[in-house]
Amino acid sequence: MSKKALTYLSLCALILFSACSTEKNTFLNRTYHSTTARFNGYFNANELLDQALVTFYSSKKDDFYEVLPVNLLPNEVESKGMHPAIDTAISKCSIVIKNHSMPSTEDMYYKDVEHNKWIDENWITIGRALYYKREYKQAKKNFEFVKRLFAKDPSYYLARLWIAKIHIEQRAFADAKIILDDLNAISLEQKEKTFRDYIPFVKEKTEDEEGIPVMSRKLQYDIYKTYADLAIKRKEYPEAINGLNSAITKCRSQSEKTRLHFILGQLYQRSNVLDSARLHYSKALKAAAPFEISFNARLNRAISGGGEKLSKDLQRMLKDAKNAQYKDQIYYALANLELNRNDRVEAKVYLTESAFYSNGNARQKAMAYEKLGDLSYGEKN
Repeated sequence: MSKKALTYLSLCALILFSACSTEKNTFLNRTYHSTTARFNGYFNANELLDQALVTFYSSKKDDFYEVLPVNLLPNEVESKGMHPAIDTAISKCSIVIKNHSMPSTEDMYYKDVEHNKWIDENWITIGRALYYKREYKQAKKNFEFVKRLFAKDPSYYLARLWIAKIHIEQRAFADAKIILDDLNAISLEQKEKTFRDYIPFVKEKTEDEEGIPVMSRKLQYDIYKTYADLAIKRKEYPEAINGLNSAITKCRSQSEKTRLHFILGQLYQRSNVLDSARLHYSKALKAAAPFEISFNARLNRAISGGGEKLSKDLQRMLKDAKNAQYKDQIYYALANLELNRNDRVEAKVYLTESAFYSNGNARQKAMAYEKLGDLSYGEKN
């Protein structure tokens, strides 16, 4: 090796070694540690968490007899299946925080300044992982730290949102509402401003002319969804409807939109605003909708007072081979249509068919017999 090449190698090694220091707040040091924190921790950990959630969502069966949850979470048993991915994600981010926080300190929770612009995302990711692990106390501690140290960063909003989610799961509804009302007010203040769309894994720390961090479209969407989730749990359906309508305006995913439209249909139906219920059930009938959403949207749209056209649609569904296992539900919907027309005789025929075809659905069979009993009781029979 020539003397010149050796000199170059020595210089590169010296630069790399100096960049490894977490105590020097220089451009080179910040770039090295931020890049490492971004990819070794944040990116890889979120990939693990997101894949675990996709697996959970794909295996989770919705209960269409109830209002669908806006925020679908694993229970204690389901969460255990995600623990390997969660623990690995936490480990990756913890190592990054320990080795690449600038400046480093013995107790990370009590530091006063952070020069690595990707450390807050790693803290958020750990908190998010602990949330799905249902370790709410420790998750909240992480988010409280982010809220304190990164008050001039969009992570401040994100940490407060996750704290509100924890309050909801702990049924501290009043505490959650205080946070969400405040975040919603900030979102409305920024409504007239131009927002850059959220790009996964790309750092955006934008501020307005007053130095206030700006909310991304994705963050606004999550705030509105969480607001709706809280309102549904409190059975405040008008508030939930407002939250979901706002969330839809910020939603980019067609599959998520179909679910939100379906939930809106359910809420309007329970509020007896049937025209709006039918409208949103119709919007849920999109190509991106899963079969169960699409099927139940057609049923509920008919139950919500559909006319002859929707009755014929249900008859076509009966003849479709792929709906064979759902005949009990289709007959039940037809019975409700006839009751809306005040044709009790035909309704009884359909309810009897519903009970007959409810071989593997005890809940549907019970509903059919209950309604038959109500009709007979009303006739003093």
